[in-house]
Amino acid sequence: MWVVAVLGLLALGLVYAEPLLLAAAVVPTAYVAYGAVSSLPSEVSLAVERSLEAGPVAPGETVGVTLRITNVGDAVVPDLRVVDGVPRELVVVDGSPRAAVALRPGSSTEVTYEVVARRGEFGFTDPAVTVRSLAGGDRANLTVDPDGADAVECTRPAALPAPVRAAPRRVGQTTSDRGGEGLEFHSTREYRPGDARARVNWRQYAKSGKR
Repeated sequence: MWVVAVLGLLALGLVYAEPLLLAAAVVPTAYVAYGAVSSLPSEVSLAVERSLEAGPVAPGETVGVTLRITNVGDAVVPDLRVVDGVPRELVVVDGSPRAAVALRPGSSTEVTYEVVARRGEFGFTDPAVTVRSLAGGDRANLTVDPDGADAVECTRPAALPAPVRAAPRRVGQTTSDRGGEGLEFHSTREYRPGDARARVNWRQYAKSGKR
C-alpha cells in the first residue's frame, strides 16, 4: 500500500514537474526504505554441521572443531550471528567459536577453532543463532540442531609397563650381592660343582689338593 502511494507521488511529480509533489514523496519513500532494511526475511532456513578432527585423542592434545553454516533458504540473511555450544569443561586455545556474516541463498560459512582435550566425554550444546535485519532494528533467535559430531571423547592410553631401573652409569664402587664377571678380586670360597674351571685356583689345588 505504502509502496503504491510513494510510486504514485513520484510519477505525478515527474509528469507535471512539480517540486512540491517530489518533496512530498521524500518522506514516505524514506519510511518505506527504512522498513525494507529493518525487517527480517519472511523465512530463514539454515543447515548446520559440526565436524571434529579424526583419530583418537589423548588428554592434553588439541582437537580441531569446524562448524559449517549454510543458507538453504531463498532469502538473503543480512546479519547472521552464531556462537557454537562449546562444552564448559574444555578451553578454546586457537580460533573462535563465534562468527558474524551475511549469507546469500546457497552460500556457506565456516567457524573453526581448537580446544584442549580432557579425559572423559564432553557433549556440545546447540549453537546460539541470531538473525538481525540490515538496520539492526529487528532480530530473531533461531533453534538449530546441528548434524555431525556432538561430543569430544578423550580416553587415557593403555598403561605402559614400569621401566626397569638401570644401574647408574658412573665409575666407582657399586653395592652388589654378587661378584659378577669382573676382573677385580671379590672373595674366595670353596669349589662347588658347576663352577667355571677358569675360576679354580689351580696352584692352590696342586699344593693342597683342594679346590
